[in-house]
Amino acid sequence: MGKQHSTLRPPKTVTICNYTTPKDTGEIVEINIYLRGAPEGSMATAVIYSNNPELQQPSELLAKSTTSLNITSETGEWYSFPMNFLADQNTCYWIGYYSESYTRYFYDSNDTSISATSQPTDELPTSFPNSMNYDNKSTMSLYAIYNKAEPKLTVIPATTENPTPQQTKGLQETLPVLLIIGTESAILIGYQIRKKKLTTQKH
Repeated sequence: MGKQHSTLRPPKTVTICNYTTPKDTGEIVEINIYLRGAPEGSMATAVIYSNNPELQQPSELLAKSTTSLNITSETGEWYSFPMNFLADQNTCYWIGYYSESYTRYFYDSNDTSISATSQPTDELPTSFPNSMNYDNKSTMSLYAIYNKAEPKLTVIPATTENPTPQQTKGLQETLPVLLIIGTESAILIGYQIRKKKLTTQKH
């Protein structure tokens, strides 16, 4: 967990931080965030927003946890939010939580990530509000558990020359074999799962 914690985040706000997924990321099945609440508790929902590459700011809501959790720890603890989100590999996302009441998050200071908190909103916004407060450069104490997937291969553009009849025949004979091999590999990959921390996106 982080060595520092934030000031109180107001009720009904979204607090998120930018992260970049590893090259083997598949479906994100759980997000864990180290949070500190209040004795009366605060219901919180984990969220994932897309990144606006031009502004380097959070944009659209892509996913939220399948259940909300009550944040009651007065000293801080890990809260595990179940997710169901098929993430792109090596892609920047803004990940965090929406809370109904007061909370604090833990973080470490660095020069590679930034955290942001929205203005209070009555419900979880589908588009991240323009009115938000950017905190000092920091990385929230957060990690995701995901299904491992094979890294995507770079596609090499095909030649513009028209293939000869013999070349066309060879492609027709080879393509079904390649498809079968790819399908079998995908089935095997689907059973692999491991836990990794998301790396940060440099601004």
